[in-house]
Amino acid sequence: MKLFYLTALDELDREKCGILGKIRGQITSFKSNGMDVFFGHFYGKSIFKIENSSIEKTIKAKNGNTRTRLGSIYRELYSFIITNNIETVYIRFTSLDNKAIAFYRKLKNDGIKVIIEFYSHNLELEAEKTVKRNWSNGQYVQAIKGYISLNINKHYFSKLKGCIDLIVTTTKVEDMYGVPTINVVNGIDTASSKVRIKEKNKFDFNIVSVAMISPWHGYDRVIKGIANYYKNGGTRNILYTVIGDGEEKRNLENLVEVCGLAEHVVFTGIKLNEELTEYYNVADIALEMLAGFRRTKGQISSIKMAEYFAKGIPVLYASDSKICDANMSKYCYWVENSDKPVDMNEVIEFCDKLYRENSEVELSMHNIAKEKFDWTYTMKELNDFILG
Repeated sequence: MKLFYLTALDELDREKCGILGKIRGQITSFKSNGMDVFFGHFYGKSIFKIENSSIEKTIKAKNGNTRTRLGSIYRELYSFIITNNIETVYIRFTSLDNKAIAFYRKLKNDGIKVIIEFYSHNLELEAEKTVKRNWSNGQYVQAIKGYISLNINKHYFSKLKGCIDLIVTTTKVEDMYGVPTINVVNGIDTASSKVRIKEKNKFDFNIVSVAMISPWHGYDRVIKGIANYYKNGGTRNILYTVIGDGEEKRNLENLVEVCGLAEHVVFTGIKLNEELTEYYNVADIALEMLAGFRRTKGQISSIKMAEYFAKGIPVLYASDSKICDANMSKYCYWVENSDKPVDMNEVIEFCDKLYRENSEVELSMHNIAKEKFDWTYTMKELNDFILG
């Protein structure tokens, strides 16, 4: 079985390294099921690269936005797919237009399975919220571009039926736009994720978050919670390390300044792979998404829960309901999905009790990750569909 994985992500974009890591994990899962995978992605703005164990090819793309660049390579991509007898094309959703729809339809008419992965079951709502947020923040050019892109996509969503075979989404819905779906929870390659070695530093309680920071991460809830903790006489020396960049970082920096928390909240910028080790090793708890309601309705599957479990770091998260099962919940602290500041006294008590009663927190969490979050587990239904 030959599979072509298509994404518009740029390998050289440091900000997208986390997503590219997820994609490579998916590819590992496909390969472990006997598939011969061709990985197509951008390498810079005008070069599209195709990687395979036996071939490497580049295609020259037009400069411009994502639609323009993809539109300029569909014809050559189609020729490559047919020439190499590829049986399934897996696409990480980017944008739609006439050329994209024609490309999908042509593949399907040739008997090739066409699958699109949507990062959310409600892309339209997410896009609308982003447009409104950019406009309210004075980012008018971004808002206008987002509004145009949203309406182009809206026009073409209804045309997906009949052009593709399946939509993969992280939310459990029966179909999208008349196309059947499979729910795939975000996973990781646990074999390559080493269990951390817990260490201490000069702070009594360490919090860490790693993300391209957006409003729906809700990190402001923790910063306000730390401010309330000290306002109410808290004595533990807390350090919250915010790792990553993104649209919300400046707002968080301003909030830290207003709250007078410069000694308790630090921003490191982007850190990758082994650069994260020193922060993970001292962390008492790590932050998952804490304000998913700001993004869209429904449950959101974030890869961070899986990564933190594999490393052995307890997790603070928010959702409409408790998503952790009995085994996971021992290591997860749940707060309601709202704007309410996090009660740091409760979080600290949770962690103190956990570490006091379990001397093997890290190994226990890693073993759960192998059972719940490894790609071989999370992608089984998808792999069965492709191979069926």
